[in-house]
Amino acid sequence: MTAAELLVLDLDGVLVESQDAESRALWELAGRAGAALTLQEAEVEFRGKKMADCVTFVEGLIGAPVEDGFVAAVRARCEELTRESMRPVDGVADALERIDLPMCVASSSPAAIIEQRLRATGLWARFAGRAFSAYEVGSWKPDPGLFLHTAAAFGVAPAACVVVEDSLVGVRAGLAAGMRTLGYADGPYADLLAAEGVPTFDDMRQLPRLVSTPAGTGPTGTGHGGTGGAR
Repeated sequence: MTAAELLVLDLDGVLVESQDAESRALWELAGRAGAALTLQEAEVEFRGKKMADCVTFVEGLIGAPVEDGFVAAVRARCEELTRESMRPVDGVADALERIDLPMCVASSSPAAIIEQRLRATGLWARFAGRAFSAYEVGSWKPDPGLFLHTAAAFGVAPAACVVVEDSLVGVRAGLAAGMRTLGYADGPYADLLAAEGVPTFDDMRQLPRLVSTPAGTGPTGTGHGGTGGAR
C-alpha cells in the first residue's frame, strides 16, 4: 500500500462541532417553509451537501421555490446556534499533534466560514494557507474534484492521501478520488458510512493509529454522534 503523505480533513463534524447547528438550522427553516421533515431525516439529507442541493431538496418537499433570503436565513440561524457552542471536536487537537504528516482542510463550506470556524476553535494557525473550499474550486462532494485539487496542490498522488469524513457524500468523494478514506461517525450514520466499505471510528484519539494502519487492517468502530449539515 502507498504510504500516507497527506491528511485531508473535512471541517464540520470532523474538526469543529458545528454539524448539529447546520442541520437544525436547515430543518427549522425548511419547516417554516412547509416541509414535512423530521430532524433525523434532515441530518441524513443535509449532512455534508452543497447548500444549493439542500435548497432543491426542500423545494421538492414543498412543491414550490423557497422564498428569497432562505439561504441567508439558514446561515444566520446557524451562526446563532453555533456562537456559544462552537468548539473543536473532542480529542482532535491532540490527535493532530501526534500525526507527523502534512495536513489540510477540504470543505464544502465557503472560505470565509472555514476560516471563521477554525479561528473560533483555535485551529486556524495549523491550517492557514491550507484550507480549500468547494466554492473556490467549483466542485462539491460527492464529486472528487475538491480532493483531487488538494492533492495536486501538495504534489501528492491521490493514493497517498488519507481522507477523514463524517458525511456520506464526503466518503463517496474520497473513494471516487482514489484516496484511502476513513469515516468518523456513530450510530446509524456510521452504518451508512461503513456500507460504503470504509473503516469508521468514533473517537478522534484513534486517528493517529488509523492513519498509520494499512488499509483493510484497521478496526471498524461506531461513532461520535455528530449530526448533519450543509455548507
